Amino acid sequence: MGQSLGIFGYSTNDEDDDEVLRRFTRKWASRLHHTESFPDLKLLPPEISLQILSNVDARELRLCKEFWEELVNDDFLWKRLCYLHWGYCSAYSTPRASQGPHFWKSLFSSLESATERFNTYVTDESYSGISMFQSMSILTDNPYDIAEFLFSTDLLKTSHVLALLQQRRDVLTIYLTKHDFTGWFLPIAMRSFFFKLNLSARHVSPFLAYIFEIFSKHYCDCNPSFTQVAVTIVMLSLVMLSNDLRNPSIKNKMSKREYIKNTLQALDGQANGPIDIDYLGHTYDNVYLIGHVAPEKLDGL
Repeated sequence: MGQSLGIFGYSTNDEDDDEVLRRFTRKWASRLHHTESFPDLKLLPPEISLQILSNVDARELRLCKEFWEELVNDDFLWKRLCYLHWGYCSAYSTPRASQGPHFWKSLFSSLESATERFNTYVTDESYSGISMFQSMSILTDNPYDIAEFLFSTDLLKTSHVLALLQQRRDVLTIYLTKHDFTGWFLPIAMRSFFFKLNLSARHVSPFLAYIFEIFSKHYCDCNPSFTQVAVTIVMLSLVMLSNDLRNPSIKNKMSKREYIKNTLQALDGQANGPIDIDYLGHTYDNVYLIGHVAPEKLDGL
């Protein structure tokens, strides 16, 4: 077997770094166990310290400065935290030669600050909120960059993201394409997207109509055997069915037979692809058993 130089700077006989680290950890744990006072964490090898610090969040990492003043500034740790919370931003492509000292720690602080400011804007000013990321050189105004950024993080307030997408339909269209619905059952795909953005009755009809248009197109792009017109009709039928089944004021609920009959009538003359009686029956069962395809009634349609 060949020999290689591991993270501890000596031959490991092809032993992976994790195993070397485990051996060192056990050795130091045994040594610390026999100390009479609380161990001085500064005595730990830097490799073990980095391994420990790579498992803490930003708040805890900052608190560790007392024990690992130099290591807590290590860009390896802050880069990991950046990607963990914001999977993408334009600043990640900054050339290494232009990054400067503590680039990733500084970028994390900027992302943290801009995110907080975005989330504190009132809903109709969210487009101004995204400009915070741009003014801090975190994002460009490229719609592909903005869409990728929005898709890559769960830290942004949903209502503010939705308000931004209403104002930037170029971003919305690209954002939707980030969802891969290949092979997804239509009610499940709708539920996934609508709940993620919390699309509900408070949003105006033109926007919802646009959502249905681009969603049906993207769904057909992912599933070419379907046609856009047929998918749009079934989407509308599913919304009406959801409202009917979940509205307590409606006493006579729509039966599966009625739902299938009404949808087939709406589809009359259209190229339906896989959408037939059995398919529609399964969509009815899905809504009946699982629930609404959107967070609330989509009355504005």
